[in-house]
Parts: sequence; C-alpha cells; structure tokens
Amino acid sequence: CCYLLYSQFKPTAEESMRFYAVARTQDQKGVIIPSQQRYIRYCDRVLHLPENKDAKTADAYQFPHPENNNLTMSSIRLVPAPHGTGILNLIIYDGNFKVLYDHSEKTGALTNFDEESKEVEFKVGLQVTQDVKVSVLKKKGGKMKPALNFWFNTTFIDDNFLAVPKIQMDKA
Repeated sequence: CCYLLYSQFKPTAEESMRFYAVARTQDQKGVIIPSQQRYIRYCDRVLHLPENKDAKTADAYQFPHPENNNLTMSSIRLVPAPHGTGILNLIIYDGNFKVLYDHSEKTGALTNFDEESKEVEFKVGLQVTQDVKVSVLKKKGGKMKPALNFWFNTTFIDDNFLAVPKIQMDKA
C-alpha cells in the first residue's frame, strides 16, 4: 500500500488500502490490522507534506514532528475499564521488541479491576522514541495473555497526545 502511495498509483492511504483489498484478497478485507493501517496513513502523511513535494530519495523526506523523536509517556488509560473483574499488566516495547517498561516489574504488582471500575490507569513516566508497541495483558486461567496491543510512532504524535479507540487496537 505504501508503494502504491509512493509511486502515486493511488493518491491516499484509504484508496491504496481499498485497491489492495480488491486486487490481492478474495474476501476484499486487505490490510485488517489497525496498526498496519496506522503506518500506511503515516506514509501517506509524509508523502503529502508540502516540503516533501520534490523529495527524490528516502533520506530526503521530512517528517511531521521531528522534535517528537523523544516523548515522555506519562500514563496509559483504558476508558472504559474492561468488563467484569480481572488482573492486568502493561508492557511497552521499542521497535526491536526490547521491553522498555513492565508495569508489574516496575511497581511490584499487577493491576486489579472490577465491575465498579470506570477506567484503568497505568502511571508510566517513560521516555519513548520512534516505533513503540503498547501491550496490555490480562490474567486468564492462571496465565497472563495479550488482551490488547497497538503500535505508534512518536514523530506522528500531534500535540503530545495519543488516543487509540478500541476499534484501532490490534487485539481488543
């Protein structure tokens, strides 16, 4: 899809994903993982920045917020809280899958929630840069299993704030 944008075969991320879905899949679902869709939109955004109009090589492209190469992730909030009761943990990875933050290791405890919980908040206070994976695990059958996760890139964060609706999470 990004090549379809780069080659100007399709003018927008949405059109390139639609074309891909029809041309390459029988069920016409195409790119279905929300983080992959997010990164295709990142590509679209870079290619459509006015200062990139005449860029000819990959290293010539400008990015929307180069000053956001390093951001402080203050907290992760799940709003509303998951249904029912349970135990959660938060793990944050860099783009190479290196664990940057493990909430249970940092605080010495897992996070409980119940039917009364309106939200679950993890105080993080972590410097992140470029590609970041956020993963929330939920205890099921005595084991911690992935409940939700998503990827983002810091150079595309507007106003130092990121909200990811449930529908835009890779697993939720």
